[in-house]
Amino acid sequence: MIARLKSLIHRQARPLRYRLLQTLLEHEMLSAEQLQHYQQQQFNTMVRFAIQNTDYYRDRYRGIAGPDYDVAELPVLTKQTVVEQRDAMVAGGLDRPGLKLGYTGGSTGKPLAFYYTDEKTEHMRAGMMRSYRWAGWRPGDRVLNFWGAQHDVHKPRTVADRLRRYAAAEQTLGAYEFSETELLNWARQVQSWRPTLLQGYASILAELAQFVRANNLRMPATIKGVFTTAEVLYDWQRAAIESARRHDPKVVVEAAVFGREIECGVLEGRETEPSRASELGECIVVANHDFYDFDAKYLDAGDVRLETPADVPTETAQRIRAMAVEAFDAAGCEGQGQQLRSSFRRRCRQAHHGCRPRRA
Repeated sequence: MIARLKSLIHRQARPLRYRLLQTLLEHEMLSAEQLQHYQQQQFNTMVRFAIQNTDYYRDRYRGIAGPDYDVAELPVLTKQTVVEQRDAMVAGGLDRPGLKLGYTGGSTGKPLAFYYTDEKTEHMRAGMMRSYRWAGWRPGDRVLNFWGAQHDVHKPRTVADRLRRYAAAEQTLGAYEFSETELLNWARQVQSWRPTLLQGYASILAELAQFVRANNLRMPATIKGVFTTAEVLYDWQRAAIESARRHDPKVVVEAAVFGREIECGVLEGRETEPSRASELGECIVVANHDFYDFDAKYLDAGDVRLETPADVPTETAQRIRAMAVEAFDAAGCEGQGQQLRSSFRRRCRQAHHGCRPRRA
């Protein structure tokens, strides 16, 4: 009842956001061909508007013919160009009502300033609400934000501010610095407020998850999803990426997944036979490593013990084996005797597929 009341109040306060959300939800039903046609129409409209209403794009796109525009044929917009031409990119001039100056999160090391209006915010939030729905959230459900950008954290100053926050069913915690005491306070806040979604920088939520796990703190069953966003890289992270680039220009940075290291081999089936998954094994680090990293896996065999079969509930084991076969087939693995070794973690009775890199 309370969630419905909040949703009603929020809809009245943000009518444009909900109209945009409804359009997005309707587009989910389009076929691939219909969606591509719609995207091209929207892109054409956006390019024409930029050419007709801004000094920068009027000059930059001079000579580019329509009515259909190909993004691959348009000049690349660089960060430096935005810095130098920011004012010339504003439709209607700098005296346009409602124009605001915003900043990116600075994930590349330096935040980028740009102009925007409230309409841009409504488009962004409508898109966020659609993704929230995919996790099971509905308007009126609670969202708890852990935000590392200090300039984005604002306390409600007026009664109207507090009412808007109540209707939005969101709280934001300033997480630009934290200690063990703060982690405990956040965990207690999650327990007491019982949100449906958690959202924030990946590193902050990873620290909180590790703290909760290490201290055996029970999280509320109301949580249906966790959303992470781009963030500023620390110096040690940049150094790690640059070190990896000395070996290969393509670097993959994967999110941490905390849990057990369960492995499953897959053997390709012959002719019409389906691929088959092996028994599960668990890699247990017994010395010198915090987790099952590259060295533990390939260089320091004595620091790891493999237990087969792994101590996993039957239902979970069946799901893991099915996921391993699905991944094997989806990746197009072939050849008699070829195996795919897949690492899984189990936490909160769910099986996950992925890797678990950690800070050294």
